[in-house]
Amino acid sequence: MKWQIIFLCLFLAVLLTSRFISEKASALLSESQRGILAQSFSAFRKIAIFPLLGVIVLYYSGVVLFPAHEYAVSIFSFILLFVYVVMVNVLIFRKMNSLHLPNAYVRRIILSRALLYGAVGFVGYFLWITSGQL
Repeated sequence: MKWQIIFLCLFLAVLLTSRFISEKASALLSESQRGILAQSFSAFRKIAIFPLLGVIVLYYSGVVLFPAHEYAVSIFSFILLFVYVVMVNVLIFRKMNSLHLPNAYVRRIILSRALLYGAVGFVGYFLWITSGQL
């Protein structure tokens, strides 16, 4: 049980570090750059949730319709989720590049995202290796 607490504390520390880096990056932008950034992504924020909801619906439907293949449905859903995350990040960074934001800002956002996705990947790995052991 002690290693689960250490794992949870490490995970939370990485999440907080990622958020701290992201906030520091935001401080590098001027007010007008922050406004342009928010305005540029307003439509994106409205529609970006729909593909994610689609993956959730597909997962649930797959588990209900094919209960004997829950593992395959889970793997397929994870792959779809991974593709979604990669595509969203490519779109985000292409848009940020077109806005000519400061390189220091972009580098910090990339580091923040890498930490965040690394932590989430580690959780997935943790759940995989401990499945059936908790």
